[in-house]
Amino acid sequence: MEKDGVIYWLKPEESGLRSLPTDELCYAVTVLPQVKPSAWSIKMFIFEPGKYVSDCLVSFLVDHAPHYVLNTIETVDVYAGSKKVAAIKLETDNKQQTD
Repeated sequence: MEKDGVIYWLKPEESGLRSLPTDELCYAVTVLPQVKPSAWSIKMFIFEPGKYVSDCLVSFLVDHAPHYVLNTIETVDVYAGSKKVAAIKLETDNKQQTD
């Protein structure tokens, strides 16, 4: 299951990566305190690699991951080792209707 989102990379002065990924497909780790175990491998398809903000698709790397969590949270933090390097704001399925 893939989820649409927007990735926001931290800049180097914010403890982000020295250089942004240039490939569309990237792998990383996220930590989800809502589930046990809390660390999970994710893969991200980045539509505009090399930019600090880009639309993306995010999914877990393994089939037995808690896929349902992506429908219950608003943000997925992205880690390189123990360092947070980005956040993905997920598209929500709860669209507000205006009357």
